[in-house]
Amino acid sequence: MADSLRLRILNDALTKLNASPAKPSGMTAILGGTIQAAIPSLHLYLREDEARRARTPRSPAGLHHAHVEAECRAAGSDAVAMYRAVDPLTQWAVAALDGVILDGAILEAEETNVAFEIAGEGDRPYIMATVRFSVAYQQKVGDAALQK
Repeated sequence: MADSLRLRILNDALTKLNASPAKPSGMTAILGGTIQAAIPSLHLYLREDEARRARTPRSPAGLHHAHVEAECRAAGSDAVAMYRAVDPLTQWAVAALDGVILDGAILEAEETNVAFEIAGEGDRPYIMATVRFSVAYQQKVGDAALQK
């Protein structure tokens, strides 16, 4: 079975990130991830995928609205060092993905939604910065991406 359009968009975004000249040395973006992942890291997720069915039986496609999130994680000796370490990762995500067309879907960075959070457990604190990209795409009714 072929991958859904939603999965192709995520895989294409991952390819763009890892091929980007803005990619920091030694970094690799991954799909999803766990809290135990290597740091620094960039994790890509699809969030809030909402399919809207076609309005009439004659309309061949449904419209999706979703967010692709690039979750950037970095460590440092203090808060300032963490911010300095995560900043190149967020710049990499925006440089590689903002305005890119993937399988007919345009990713647009919502820079106002970059949120910083200091996380981690014990002696391994790290900072997370999430860059959200809005994406809208069409899919034929009945195709895998529309199935919930």
